[in-house]
Amino acid sequence: MDHRERAGLVERALGLLDLKAQSVAATTGGSSLPVYRVTDEAGRAFALRVGPQGASVTLDREVRNLRQAAAIGIPCPQVLARVDDDQVSALLTTWEAGVPLLEAALVDSGQVGPLSYAAGGLQARLHREGLAAISADLDAGWARPHSPAEDHALRACPDDGPSTLLHLDFHPLNILIDQGALTAVLDWVNAGIGDARRDVARTISILALDGAEMEGPIGRMADKMLIAWLRGYQAEGGELTAMKPYVVWAGLATIRDLSGKRSVDQLQRMIARVNAWRIGGEQIDDLDW
Repeated sequence: MDHRERAGLVERALGLLDLKAQSVAATTGGSSLPVYRVTDEAGRAFALRVGPQGASVTLDREVRNLRQAAAIGIPCPQVLARVDDDQVSALLTTWEAGVPLLEAALVDSGQVGPLSYAAGGLQARLHREGLAAISADLDAGWARPHSPAEDHALRACPDDGPSTLLHLDFHPLNILIDQGALTAVLDWVNAGIGDARRDVARTISILALDGAEMEGPIGRMADKMLIAWLRGYQAEGGELTAMKPYVVWAGLATIRDLSGKRSVDQLQRMIARVNAWRIGGEQIDDLDW
């Protein structure tokens, strides 16, 4: 979809919402569907996620997940409106204060450990409080196996823990920080219910695969961020066990997700790392499972 088509969908969505926009700016988030920061004539800011009419299933799933997260006290955007017509589907939510955790850590490298530790603790709280979640979208969204290799890896996961609410994209770009505090978890499109280890493994795969491939300070801080994240998670949620099959599954799914977004050389290094996890026991870099 080109810029003109996206602009047309945004204009149509604003009309359906009867929202008079003073400004509309694309954001860097929303890889599945674009997200815009909309400011109205009164100066109030909103987040608008927009897609073609067929995106209604995805947006309805995000609405359900946002409402479940809010109900258990996880800070997240508030759903304001969901609209559709024969051309466009849109979701309007509150615009939450703060900057992504990754950006805050880059500004002040001394905050990498504390912020990551706090994020791990918040993820554990999501899993502890999310046991009553009723969403059943896990196998319909991102987590559904897309290849025989992913299917085989997922079948190797014990999944013998209680089912709880999973975010499945819980990483430093989807967590907002304002004045040193965690203010919101964004992007609930992929969420569903399942064994909490799936969610932790997805976070591990993002930091240990994609994070490690980033050049400059992001790549250098990825391991430190991951270690602090896991310490925060286990301090709040207890010891993680039998993680290797989950990390292998999440690694394969994350590589699939990054296909076409990263270079062939980067993807090959990621594949090699996942294969090492598969045969190397319960160890990921310096982390002993």
